[in-house]
Amino acid sequence: MTVEQETPRQKTGRRKAVDIQSPRDKPVCFTLSQEEKAAVDTLGVCTRLTRSALLAKITLLYLESVVENRSTQEQKESEKQLIEFIAESRKAVRTTPAWQKEITTKPRRRRKRE
Repeated sequence: MTVEQETPRQKTGRRKAVDIQSPRDKPVCFTLSQEEKAAVDTLGVCTRLTRSALLAKITLLYLESVVENRSTQEQKESEKQLIEFIAESRKAVRTTPAWQKEITTKPRRRRKRE
């Protein structure tokens, strides 16, 4: 018996999101302009986070810093983490080579249907 046969496979979209990069099981969709989407993608390249992970991290830290059921100390700690993440992201953008940033802003060519 191989290792793959012994280990039961989990469905990708149904795992608990232990890590910020892990798949989420409760998607939330919203609309972005092409420019905003390109900015999110560029930031994802710079921070080495997927689009979903980047937006989840920002949302999580923001919500933890404002929800009322957390203590003031916990709210301030989350706010501090959000500010630190912003600073880390700015540094990542500055240190990422321009050619890597351009990857996400180039318009995609549409395939011709046969």
